[in-house]
Amino acid sequence: MAQWKKVILSVFLIALALFIDGSVVLNAPQLLNTRLGQIVPHLTTIMLITLSYYFDETYMQLFALVVGFIKDSYYVGFLGIYMVGFFAMIYIIRQVQSFFNEQFIVYVLLGILGIFLIENFAYFIYNMLSITQMDWATFYIKRLGITLFVNSALTVIVTFLIDKLFLHLKATEFKL
Repeated sequence: MAQWKKVILSVFLIALALFIDGSVVLNAPQLLNTRLGQIVPHLTTIMLITLSYYFDETYMQLFALVVGFIKDSYYVGFLGIYMVGFFAMIYIIRQVQSFFNEQFIVYVLLGILGIFLIENFAYFIYNMLSITQMDWATFYIKRLGITLFVNSALTVIVTFLIDKLFLHLKATEFKL
């Protein structure tokens, strides 16, 4: 399997995740503000973590920087938060992953860890820059809890589907 096919597949999946994340936030904000708190969709984060199981670490770290740059420039308005966050998240996930067997439940738990890391890092930076006035306790109760709950379910679904996709592609001579 040529290297360019790997790149095209990962770029397509990440572009789709970025598009869906942005579309949900911009077109359906009423669905994200619930009685329990504010839900932040992290499909891009989940996709980066899931793809990191199938691709080389160096490639995924570089890819995380590029995706972070796109997310920062398009959705955040200033650069650095998701560039650094995604890069560090992929590094940490890959280091932790080396201690465990390759199993579905490990992938899901690492996905949840990645979302936890990104949410905390982004909130820390926003708090330092005085972009948010929410204290840590409110952040954990009103934002992080419900975000982790919803994105955990999404992590299970995405990890399962991507795993099945890669197994199918591997079986049909789409070598990775």
